[in-house]
Amino acid sequence: MDLVRLTLVTAFRLGMTNNNYVYLTSVWYNFNNPELGSPHWFRNDSLDTVALEAFKSLLIITLSGPRQSQRLRDFFSAIDSISRKNNVTVDYKAPNAIPKAEGQLYAIFAHAAFHAAAQMVNESIANGADLNNGIDFAQRMYGRSYSSLEGHSFVVNANGDRDSLYAVLAITTEQGDLQEILLYDASKRDLYPSPSGHNWVRAESIPRDRPECGFHEDSSGCHADEYTTVLASTLVVVAILLLVGITVLIKRCRNAAWRTCPYNLNSKDLVVRV
Repeated sequence: MDLVRLTLVTAFRLGMTNNNYVYLTSVWYNFNNPELGSPHWFRNDSLDTVALEAFKSLLIITLSGPRQSQRLRDFFSAIDSISRKNNVTVDYKAPNAIPKAEGQLYAIFAHAAFHAAAQMVNESIANGADLNNGIDFAQRMYGRSYSSLEGHSFVVNANGDRDSLYAVLAITTEQGDLQEILLYDASKRDLYPSPSGHNWVRAESIPRDRPECGFHEDSSGCHADEYTTVLASTLVVVAILLLVGITVLIKRCRNAAWRTCPYNLNSKDLVVRV
């Protein structure tokens, strides 16, 4: 994410973070990871001001945070209780330690995997299926849903991948708050506004699918205003040059006429008598 931040700062300095540009990036989850960095513009350094403006053009795609449920709270409480009984402690403040939220997420995914496998084992035993056939066992897990700790089910698709709930994060205030604005349910192919009610600061100025001048600045009518300004300026310069030229020509003609006038006395025709 630090590289994304530097890239956006460079884009800002090149004038490429205005309403004609939108940037997309992804992080696997929205928390401060020691390796990936914080998915945020703020680093408390000299680039913060520019980074804030640049990040307004960025959308971040990530897994949605776990939805709180009583079952999930009971799960974490049980983990803490078992850990204390076995004198197991985790120091989340230790160097290179993962954030507590990340550790909890691993626990949720591990529970989901073991719970789904246990469910399939019970079904296999009940149906008399051969548990020694691993390929058949895995394929029977495809294309069906399983319950989760978050209070809703999740789907393992026909490819054996979990269809998760994804979130789109964006800057939602002028102060730089980075929050969830959209959710995408992969199992239903459904994109919808986040229940949080937050809106992207640029929601009212979403750019066109194709830039006005095309991707190569070659569209007809491109920079029409600029061409009009240049043409008007050129006409004004030409008019001034014509006016100056006409003025000079008239002056020269008048001088020539005066030289041939009988009332014009040439210095060579003057005779001074003493």
